[in-house]
Amino acid sequence: MKIKKLIIPFIIIIIGIQFFRDYFGSTTKERKNELIELHKNGQITTGSLDSVYNEQTIRVLGVPTKYYIYTYTFNVGGFNYSGKFDNDKHLFKLSCQITYLKDNPKINSMGVQYELDKINKETGNKTSLIIGLILIMIGGISAFFTLKSKNISTQQIV
Repeated sequence: MKIKKLIIPFIIIIIGIQFFRDYFGSTTKERKNELIELHKNGQITTGSLDSVYNEQTIRVLGVPTKYYIYTYTFNVGGFNYSGKFDNDKHLFKLSCQITYLKDNPKINSMGVQYELDKINKETGNKTSLIIGLILIMIGGISAFFTLKSKNISTQQIV
């Protein structure tokens, strides 16, 4: 029973750690390096946007923000490749420009500069740091009191 009550605080701590990592950029370092390589040496081709996209709304400090997740496909050397692109604007087109690495088309982007700007903006964002620290503290305090309340109730029974 004690373990079940610790699951929620543990999840809160994990989410807090993810926000904390976003502040320092450790979750996007590899992607940033790929985007820099795409920017320098990328080849451009035309791709197709999937007509079905995912619309999501997130709330940051109570302010709702919509963003859209698109899937695209493109062909290089007779092989099909795909990727995902998220944007805060709804795109009303079926074709798009894709930048890919000639030696590894699996590394690709529909918006190299957009993604780089987004990563640079998110890395060092103090909001991520604050949210992460608050969630870690809430999860830790919740876990502490969950454990403490179990010990008190056990002592009262004895």
